[in-house]
Amino acid sequence: QDSEVSPSATEICNGKLDNCETAGVLSFDPINSRYLPADEWDADLDGYVDCELDVTIEEWQSSQSQDILVGGGDCDDNLSFSGTINSGASPLYSRTDSLNPDQADYRIISLPFTNYSPADLIEGMRHSAISISDTDQYRLWEWNTSGGSYSVASLSQSIGKGYMFLSTLTPNTIIGNHNECLTSLTVNFGSLVNTEWVMIGNPYLQTLDWSRIEADNNFTGGGFMVYNGGWSMQNNLSQLRGAFINASDYDLNSITIKNPKLNTIEKDLIFKEYSKIEGDEWLLDLELKGGKMHHKISQIGQRDDASDGEDRYDLSMPPSLDKAFDIRFNMNTTRDIRSTGDEDISWVFDVENEYSSKAMLRWSFRSSPESSIYLLDTKTGDLVNMLTENTYAFTGKRDRSFKILKGSNIFLNEEMGREVGGFRLYPNPTSDYVYVESYSMVEAKNIKIYSILGQELTPSSIEVIKSDDLSQVFRLGVDNLKTGNYLVFVKGISKSFLIN
Repeated sequence: QDSEVSPSATEICNGKLDNCETAGVLSFDPINSRYLPADEWDADLDGYVDCELDVTIEEWQSSQSQDILVGGGDCDDNLSFSGTINSGASPLYSRTDSLNPDQADYRIISLPFTNYSPADLIEGMRHSAISISDTDQYRLWEWNTSGGSYSVASLSQSIGKGYMFLSTLTPNTIIGNHNECLTSLTVNFGSLVNTEWVMIGNPYLQTLDWSRIEADNNFTGGGFMVYNGGWSMQNNLSQLRGAFINASDYDLNSITIKNPKLNTIEKDLIFKEYSKIEGDEWLLDLELKGGKMHHKISQIGQRDDASDGEDRYDLSMPPSLDKAFDIRFNMNTTRDIRSTGDEDISWVFDVENEYSSKAMLRWSFRSSPESSIYLLDTKTGDLVNMLTENTYAFTGKRDRSFKILKGSNIFLNEEMGREVGGFRLYPNPTSDYVYVESYSMVEAKNIKIYSILGQELTPSSIEVIKSDDLSQVFRLGVDNLKTGNYLVFVKGISKSFLIN
């Protein structure tokens, strides 16, 4: 008789009988000459029991002398699978109609099968073996950590590998076998040259949870960077899909990805969670949208344990595809998180754009800063209050520089005035009115218009449109002036405009 068996005990998956009245069907344990709940006995001796473990494997082993246990949730090491590349997967993959497809159409896929390879997926599709051709019907790329670039993928089977994939034909049906008894897979980062990114594929037919990977490897930070018409960071990775992970997020040479089916014991994170905002901390998620592309990975903000240099809160530039379309901060990162305590801060970034003639920045706050924060387009001088607005659209398929300014009105005024040369003129060219926005206090009488020959001219009207702590806007009537080039002087600084 076992003194620990009690009618009042809760029957859990722990390798022993807890309550003979609620345990259900029992199986005889010939090794220990006792009865166990049927789902707690490894009848087929494959190292797995049917129930999901409620204790650690070490605690289980101490309760019985059965052969070494691997995990709970009895598994099939030769599980049959028949389906498509979208079976149970997200984001969905769709073929493209174009032989010159948009780079937004790519997806990162994974093929975790023992007898089905990438060659089977694209069998019958046309592809140039030498270089990219307009007649290709698919592209299948792998990521090279030794050089930070894509190349044509090897078509041999490789569990745990991710592939950047696109095709103009519907991929072949997947008929393969999967080893769901695979307990874990170790991703070795190897020698990283010109990149901090590693592309992986989900090695299981289960959804991966990044927080479990953090707990199992004793770190916090990072996530799955998934491609779905643009980059986004996710906590989950579905079956048949892959993602990039950033090796600089962890002080490790590898990470272990345990099988979610067998890895059921909850563990607490030992570090501060990335998404947890406390005290004076704040984050702003910054997105870039243009054409079919929509990137959602950039970010600024302030954290208590962040540094003003590059650290785990910052994110290196993602692996670009055919054409550049990115947000790049000064540290060559797409995130720039600073330490708390600094009131006056400027973030400088470029939008690198070879992709779309029209683009838009979008943003949202995870807790807002207590001081003012503005977006400054350094090309036009446009100034946007990021606390009251959440988008800014601009045109031109070229690189463009921006600043995000946070702090006191005095600081904002100085930064904006320095950036645009004291004041700005718009529209230019014009016909009826020209607007003068000054970032220092000025009186209307100190705004002068001159001809190109140096003759002072009088505007038909002048009125104050706006005046606050940040800037003043004056509207000058120029409908009385002839077509040609003119100069506006404000406190000794001149700028030209054209009347057409």
